[in-house]
Amino acid sequence: MRKWLFVVGLFWASGILLAEATANIVVHNDRWLTIDKGARDGVQVGMKGTVKALYKDPLEDYEINIGTFEVRKVAPQTAQVYVDNLGIGFKLEDSRIVVFDQDLVPPAEPPAKPKVEEKPADWYLEEGDKYYAAGEFELALQSYRKYLQFDADSLVVKEKINEAENQVANKKNRAEFEQNLLKADEQAGRGEIKYTVLYLIEALKAYPAGKEEVKKRILPLAAGHEQDVRRILAEKEADIKDIKDILADMLPPKAPPESRPIEPLKIPETVRPQETDRVKAKAESVYENQKGFSEALFHKNMVMVLIPAGPFTVGSSLEIGEADEKPSHQVILSECWISKYEVTFAQYDEYCQKTGATLPEDEGWGRGNRPVINVSWNDALDYCRWLSRETNLNFRLPTEAEWEKAAHGFYPWGNSPPDSRKANLADHQKWRRDNDPQADKRIDDGYAYTAPVGTYPEGASIYGVMDLAGNVWEWIQDWYDAFYYRISAVRDPQGPDSGVSRVVRGGSWANGPGLIRSANRSSEKPSSRLNIIGFRVVLSPR
Repeated sequence: MRKWLFVVGLFWASGILLAEATANIVVHNDRWLTIDKGARDGVQVGMKGTVKALYKDPLEDYEINIGTFEVRKVAPQTAQVYVDNLGIGFKLEDSRIVVFDQDLVPPAEPPAKPKVEEKPADWYLEEGDKYYAAGEFELALQSYRKYLQFDADSLVVKEKINEAENQVANKKNRAEFEQNLLKADEQAGRGEIKYTVLYLIEALKAYPAGKEEVKKRILPLAAGHEQDVRRILAEKEADIKDIKDILADMLPPKAPPESRPIEPLKIPETVRPQETDRVKAKAESVYENQKGFSEALFHKNMVMVLIPAGPFTVGSSLEIGEADEKPSHQVILSECWISKYEVTFAQYDEYCQKTGATLPEDEGWGRGNRPVINVSWNDALDYCRWLSRETNLNFRLPTEAEWEKAAHGFYPWGNSPPDSRKANLADHQKWRRDNDPQADKRIDDGYAYTAPVGTYPEGASIYGVMDLAGNVWEWIQDWYDAFYYRISAVRDPQGPDSGVSRVVRGGSWANGPGLIRSANRSSEKPSSRLNIIGFRVVLSPR
C-alpha cells in the first residue's frame, strides 16, 4: 500500500549526545550523504551511527531516527557516509543530521591530525551560491558570512547576505501563513464568520504573496455574509492598513446607489431541511451529541452523525502535505449523515449471518465491538446495499470530500500531537520496552492492534465522529487519482470516473502520526482484504 509506514525494531531512541558527536548533512546523493565534519574533526573511515530526519508538526518540530550509516570516505572538512539501513516508509531526503556512535569502531590509535589548508575566499562564495540555489538559505548565509572575513567591504556579498536573510524570513512568514489558514478553515467549519475572517487577516499580514489562497476562502464567505465580513474589516481598519487594498480587491464591489445590486457569487442549493426531517422521521431515536450536532440511531446499532451542508476546504496547503493533497481547494457539500464509529464485527457478522456472506478473519484480536477488518471495497459495498434494503434508506460509502469534512482539522481533534487518549496508532510498545526503557510512552495505549470503536473520545472530530485517525484505514467510494485535486468538481465531488485502486483514509494501528493526518490520501486495490482496512458508512438524505 502506498505511503504505509510499519516502524519495526530497526532503530533506537538516542540518549543525550555531545555536540561534537553530530554532523549536518549538506548533500544528498541517493544513499550517499555528505556531512560537514571530516578528518580534522576526528571522523574516520569505518565509524558508524544513526541518520536522523526532521519532521514538522503544527506545534513543534521533532527528530526521528530513520536509518544507520557507515563512514566510507573522509576529507579534511567533510566526509561521505553510506546509509546501509533505511527504515521502511522513510525518505532519505528528509534527513538532516547524523549522530556518531564511536564505540562501534574504536580507533586502534589516535589518528594523526591532518594538515588542513585554509579555503580561499572564492570557495566560500561558490559554496554559498550552491546552497542558495538549492534553497538551503541558512547554510548559504553561513558561507557568505565566512567570505566577509576575507573581504569585509564586498558589496556583492553583502547583497547576497541580504537576499538570503530575506528568504529565511520569507520561509518563516510562509509557515505562519499556513498555520493561520488552517485555523481559518477550522473556524469556517464551525460557522464562526468573525474568527474565520480574523485568521485570514492574520494569514495575509504574515505573507501577502499568499493572497490568492486567502481570496479562495473569503470570496465564498462574503457571498453569503457580505455585511458581516465588511463590518469585521471596518472594525479592524487600524490593524489592516497595510493590506487594506489587497482585501478590498477580494470582495465583490458595493452596489452603487439607486442601481441594481451586483449579484453575489451563487452557492449551489444544498439539501432542503424537509429532506433531513424525512430521514430523522425514519430514525429510531434522534438527539444532540456533546459537540452540539444531531445524532440518529438506525437498525438498532448504527449511530449516524449529521454533517451540515456548506463550503469546506479539501487538501493541504502545508509543506508537510504530499503532492496528491494539493492544491487545497474549496468544495461545496450537501449535508449527509456519517456513521459515528467504524463498522464493527458485530454489525458485519449480522450481515453475513443473514445473507450467507463469508465471515472475515479477525486475526485472533477479537470481534464484537472492534472494527471489522479483512474486508474488500467490494465487500463494504455489498454491506451498504444490504443495509439499505434492511432500512429502506440510502446507505453507501463516503466520498473522499465527505470523509475529510467529517475529519476536518489537521487531525480530527485539532492541531495537538496524537497520544494514547486520542488515537490508536503505531507504538510498537513491546519492542520499545525491551530495547529502550526510557522511550516516550505517549502513544502507549495498551492495544497492540485494533481497539474497540469509541475507545478514544478525546480524538473525536468537531462533529463528534470517532476513530477517524488510526485504528483502521477506511474504504472510500472514490477511485484514486494522484492529480484529481487539480480538476475536482466544486459541488459534491465524486472522484474520477475510473481507476485502478480505491481511496482509503485515516491511517491505522500500524501507522505513525504522519499518515493519520486528516488530509493524507492513500489507496488500495478494491479486491484487497487486509487487517489494517475497514470502513464506515454514509446515509444520504436523498
